Amino acid sequence: MRDAIQQEEQNTMLLAESDGCAVWQLRNETGEGTVTCYTIFPGVELRFRDLHMTHCVCGKTDDRMRLTIEHCREGRMAYALGEGAFSYVSVGEMKLENGASCSQKLDLPSGHYHGLVVTLDPEQASRSLPNVMAGFSVTPAAILRRFALNKTPKVVACTEQLAHIFEEMYRVPEKARISYFQIKILELLLALDSMTPPKENAAHPYFYKTQLEKPRPCAIFSPSISPKTSRRKSFLHDSILR
Repeated sequence: MRDAIQQEEQNTMLLAESDGCAVWQLRNETGEGTVTCYTIFPGVELRFRDLHMTHCVCGKTDDRMRLTIEHCREGRMAYALGEGAFSYVSVGEMKLENGASCSQKLDLPSGHYHGLVVTLDPEQASRSLPNVMAGFSVTPAAILRRFALNKTPKVVACTEQLAHIFEEMYRVPEKARISYFQIKILELLLALDSMTPPKENAAHPYFYKTQLEKPRPCAIFSPSISPKTSRRKSFLHDSILR
Protein backbone atom coordinates (compact mmCIF):
# COMPACT_ATOMS: atom_id res chain seq x y z
CA MET A 1 0.00 0.00 0.00
CA ARG A 2 2.81 2.41 0.81
CA ASP A 3 4.19 1.93 -2.71
CA ALA A 4 0.87 3.05 -4.21
CA ILE A 5 1.86 6.73 -4.22
CA GLN A 6 5.26 7.74 -5.51
CA GLN A 7 6.96 10.46 -3.49
CA GLU A 8 8.46 12.35 -6.37
CA GLU A 9 8.07 15.97 -7.57
CA GLN A 10 5.60 16.59 -4.72
CA ASN A 11 5.12 16.55 -0.97
CA THR A 12 3.30 13.36 0.00
CA MET A 13 1.79 12.67 3.42
CA LEU A 14 0.00 9.59 4.71
CA LEU A 15 -3.06 10.96 6.52
CA ALA A 16 -4.61 7.70 7.70
CA GLU A 17 -4.23 3.95 7.28
CA SER A 18 -6.36 1.07 8.57
CA ASP A 19 -7.75 -2.31 7.44
CA GLY A 20 -6.61 -2.23 3.84
CA CYS A 21 -7.25 1.48 3.30
CA ALA A 22 -4.80 4.38 3.13
CA VAL A 23 -5.48 8.09 2.54
CA TRP A 24 -2.66 10.13 1.01
CA GLN A 25 -2.35 13.87 0.64
CA LEU A 26 -0.41 15.22 -2.36
CA ARG A 27 0.97 18.74 -2.63
CA ASN A 28 3.09 20.55 -5.18
CA GLU A 29 3.46 24.05 -6.60
CA THR A 30 0.19 23.72 -8.57
CA GLY A 31 -2.15 22.66 -5.76
CA GLU A 32 -3.08 19.67 -3.66
CA GLY A 33 -5.29 16.60 -3.58
CA THR A 34 -6.02 13.30 -1.91
CA VAL A 35 -5.81 9.70 -3.10
CA THR A 36 -7.74 7.07 -1.14
CA CYS A 37 -6.36 3.56 -1.75
CA TYR A 38 -8.05 0.25 -0.98
CA THR A 39 -6.71 -3.29 -1.20
CA ILE A 40 -9.88 -5.13 -2.25
CA PHE A 41 -8.38 -8.62 -2.40
CA PRO A 42 -4.96 -10.02 -3.40
CA GLY A 43 -3.95 -8.55 -6.74
CA VAL A 44 -6.76 -5.97 -6.88
CA GLU A 45 -6.49 -2.34 -5.77
CA LEU A 46 -8.92 0.56 -5.99
CA ARG A 47 -8.01 4.25 -5.77
CA PHE A 48 -10.19 7.33 -5.61
CA ARG A 49 -8.49 10.50 -6.86
CA ASP A 50 -9.71 13.92 -5.74
CA LEU A 51 -7.16 16.34 -7.17
CA HIS A 52 -7.03 20.15 -7.40
CA MET A 53 -3.73 20.62 -9.24
CA THR A 54 -2.45 20.67 -12.82
CA HIS A 55 -0.12 17.68 -12.49
CA CYS A 56 1.02 15.06 -9.99
CA VAL A 57 2.63 11.64 -9.70
CA CYS A 58 0.39 8.76 -8.58
CA GLY A 59 2.19 5.44 -8.35
CA LYS A 60 5.41 3.86 -9.56
CA THR A 61 6.17 2.95 -13.14
CA ASP A 62 7.41 -0.61 -13.64
CA ASP A 63 7.26 -3.34 -16.28
CA ARG A 64 4.67 -5.60 -14.64
CA MET A 65 1.64 -6.49 -16.74
CA ARG A 66 -1.54 -5.17 -15.11
CA LEU A 67 -5.04 -4.27 -16.19
CA THR A 68 -5.89 -0.70 -15.21
CA ILE A 69 -9.41 0.67 -15.51
CA GLU A 70 -9.64 4.45 -15.09
CA HIS A 71 -12.98 6.27 -14.82
CA CYS A 72 -13.32 10.06 -15.03
CA ARG A 73 -16.16 11.51 -13.00
CA GLU A 74 -15.20 15.17 -13.28
CA GLY A 75 -12.41 17.15 -14.92
CA ARG A 76 -10.07 15.94 -17.63
CA MET A 77 -6.77 14.04 -17.72
CA ALA A 78 -4.23 14.15 -20.55
CA TYR A 79 -2.04 11.14 -21.31
CA ALA A 80 0.90 10.64 -23.68
CA LEU A 81 0.58 8.53 -26.82
CA GLY A 82 4.21 8.87 -27.90
CA GLU A 83 6.01 11.04 -30.45
CA GLY A 84 4.68 14.21 -28.83
CA ALA A 85 1.01 13.23 -29.16
CA PHE A 86 -1.52 13.37 -26.31
CA SER A 87 -5.13 12.43 -25.76
CA TYR A 88 -7.68 13.00 -23.01
CA VAL A 89 -9.90 11.08 -20.65
CA SER A 90 -13.00 13.22 -20.09
CA VAL A 91 -16.16 13.06 -17.99
CA GLY A 92 -18.05 9.80 -18.47
CA GLU A 93 -15.16 8.07 -20.24
CA MET A 94 -13.15 5.03 -19.25
CA LYS A 95 -9.49 4.37 -20.05
CA LEU A 96 -8.37 0.74 -20.29
CA GLU A 97 -4.64 0.14 -20.24
CA ASN A 98 -1.90 -2.40 -19.72
CA GLY A 99 -0.16 -1.12 -16.59
CA ALA A 100 3.21 -2.21 -17.96
CA SER A 101 3.07 0.62 -20.50
CA CYS A 102 1.29 3.39 -18.57
CA SER A 103 2.82 6.55 -17.15
CA GLN A 104 2.05 7.44 -13.54
CA LYS A 105 2.45 11.18 -14.10
CA LEU A 106 -0.98 12.78 -14.42
CA ASP A 107 -1.50 16.00 -16.41
CA LEU A 108 -4.75 17.73 -15.50
CA PRO A 109 -5.39 20.67 -17.88
CA SER A 110 -8.60 21.77 -16.13
CA GLY A 111 -6.81 22.06 -12.77
CA HIS A 112 -9.04 19.53 -11.03
CA TYR A 113 -9.89 15.87 -11.43
CA HIS A 114 -12.19 13.40 -9.68
CA GLY A 115 -12.26 9.75 -10.60
CA LEU A 116 -11.27 6.23 -9.71
CA VAL A 117 -8.87 3.59 -11.01
CA VAL A 118 -9.00 -0.18 -10.54
CA THR A 119 -5.68 -2.05 -10.90
CA LEU A 120 -5.61 -5.83 -11.33
CA ASP A 121 -2.57 -8.06 -11.34
CA PRO A 122 -3.46 -10.89 -13.80
CA GLU A 123 -1.63 -13.63 -11.93
CA GLN A 124 -2.75 -12.79 -8.39
CA ALA A 125 -6.28 -11.73 -9.32
CA SER A 126 -6.94 -14.90 -11.32
CA ARG A 127 -6.37 -16.87 -8.10
CA SER A 128 -8.28 -14.58 -5.73
CA LEU A 129 -11.38 -13.75 -7.83
CA PRO A 130 -12.85 -17.31 -7.75
CA ASN A 131 -12.48 -17.24 -3.96
CA VAL A 132 -14.88 -14.30 -3.87
CA MET A 133 -17.42 -15.96 -6.19
CA ALA A 134 -17.17 -19.66 -6.96
CA GLY A 135 -16.96 -20.35 -10.67
CA PHE A 136 -16.13 -16.77 -11.62
CA SER A 137 -14.33 -17.18 -14.95
CA VAL A 138 -13.54 -13.66 -16.21
CA THR A 139 -9.84 -12.85 -15.77
CA PRO A 140 -7.83 -9.64 -16.17
CA ALA A 141 -5.68 -11.40 -18.78
CA ALA A 142 -8.81 -12.12 -20.84
CA ILE A 143 -9.81 -8.43 -20.74
CA LEU A 144 -6.30 -7.40 -21.79
CA ARG A 145 -6.59 -9.71 -24.79
CA ARG A 146 -10.19 -8.79 -25.60
CA PHE A 147 -9.38 -5.09 -25.90
CA ALA A 148 -5.91 -5.71 -27.42
CA LEU A 149 -4.24 -3.66 -24.69
CA ASN A 150 -0.58 -3.53 -25.57
CA LYS A 151 1.21 -0.19 -25.72
CA THR A 152 -1.74 2.08 -26.51
CA PRO A 153 -4.62 2.73 -24.05
CA LYS A 154 -8.22 2.41 -25.18
CA VAL A 155 -10.54 5.26 -24.18
CA VAL A 156 -14.26 4.64 -24.62
CA ALA A 157 -17.49 6.27 -23.50
CA CYS A 158 -19.10 4.27 -20.71
CA THR A 159 -22.22 2.30 -21.54
CA GLU A 160 -25.28 2.83 -19.35
CA GLN A 161 -24.41 -0.37 -17.48
CA LEU A 162 -20.81 0.68 -16.81
CA ALA A 163 -21.84 4.22 -15.82
CA HIS A 164 -24.23 2.74 -13.25
CA ILE A 165 -21.53 0.47 -11.80
CA PHE A 166 -19.03 3.30 -11.48
CA GLU A 167 -21.56 5.68 -9.92
CA GLU A 168 -22.45 3.11 -7.26
CA MET A 169 -18.74 2.75 -6.42
CA TYR A 170 -18.65 6.46 -5.54
CA ARG A 171 -21.66 6.02 -3.26
CA VAL A 172 -20.60 2.90 -1.39
CA PRO A 173 -22.14 2.38 2.09
CA GLU A 174 -19.53 3.01 4.77
CA LYS A 175 -20.38 -0.06 6.89
CA ALA A 176 -19.87 -2.57 4.07
CA ARG A 177 -17.23 -0.79 2.04
CA ILE A 178 -14.80 -3.60 1.12
CA SER A 179 -17.50 -6.22 0.51
CA TYR A 180 -19.42 -3.76 -1.65
CA PHE A 181 -16.31 -2.92 -3.67
CA GLN A 182 -15.67 -6.63 -4.22
CA ILE A 183 -19.12 -7.10 -5.73
CA LYS A 184 -18.82 -3.98 -7.92
CA ILE A 185 -15.44 -5.05 -9.31
CA LEU A 186 -16.87 -8.46 -10.23
CA GLU A 187 -19.74 -6.66 -12.00
CA LEU A 188 -17.26 -4.39 -13.76
CA LEU A 189 -15.27 -7.32 -15.12
CA LEU A 190 -18.44 -9.09 -16.28
CA ALA A 191 -19.59 -5.92 -18.05
CA LEU A 192 -16.24 -5.51 -19.81
CA ASP A 193 -16.25 -9.16 -20.84
CA SER A 194 -19.63 -8.70 -22.58
CA MET A 195 -18.79 -5.30 -24.09
CA THR A 196 -17.95 -5.00 -27.78
CA PRO A 197 -14.39 -3.56 -28.05
CA PRO A 198 -14.06 -0.36 -30.10
CA LYS A 199 -13.03 -0.85 -33.72
CA GLU A 200 -9.38 -0.35 -34.54
CA ASN A 201 -10.19 2.59 -36.80
CA ALA A 202 -12.34 4.28 -34.15
CA ALA A 203 -9.41 6.21 -32.76
CA HIS A 204 -9.89 8.55 -29.81
CA PRO A 205 -9.10 12.19 -30.71
CA TYR A 206 -5.46 13.14 -30.12
CA PHE A 207 -3.47 16.36 -30.03
CA TYR A 208 0.15 17.42 -30.11
CA LYS A 209 1.75 19.14 -27.15
CA THR A 210 1.67 22.54 -28.83
CA GLN A 211 -2.11 22.19 -29.18
CA LEU A 212 -2.82 21.41 -25.54
CA GLU A 213 -4.61 24.22 -23.76
CA LYS A 214 -2.55 26.24 -21.33
CA PRO A 215 -3.27 25.05 -17.79
CA ARG A 216 -5.26 27.50 -15.74
CA PRO A 217 -4.25 28.51 -12.19
CA CYS A 218 -5.42 25.88 -9.79
CA ALA A 219 -7.66 26.57 -6.82
CA ILE A 220 -8.00 24.20 -3.90
CA PHE A 221 -11.79 24.28 -4.37
CA SER A 222 -12.98 24.64 -7.94
CA PRO A 223 -15.69 27.30 -8.44
CA SER A 224 -17.61 24.78 -10.54
CA ILE A 225 -17.99 22.45 -7.55
CA SER A 226 -20.54 23.43 -4.96
CA PRO A 227 -19.77 22.82 -1.26
CA LYS A 228 -22.47 20.14 -1.25
CA THR A 229 -20.89 18.34 -4.22
CA SER A 230 -17.40 18.61 -2.73
CA ARG A 231 -18.59 17.06 0.50
CA ARG A 232 -20.24 14.21 -1.38
CA LYS A 233 -17.12 13.44 -3.43
CA SER A 234 -14.76 13.43 -0.48
CA PHE A 235 -16.87 11.35 1.91
CA LEU A 236 -14.81 8.23 1.31
CA HIS A 237 -11.54 9.57 2.67
CA ASP A 238 -13.26 11.91 5.16
CA SER A 239 -14.96 8.93 6.80
CA ILE A 240 -11.57 7.25 7.23
CA LEU A 241 -10.13 10.32 8.93
CA ARG A 242 -12.96 10.66 11.44
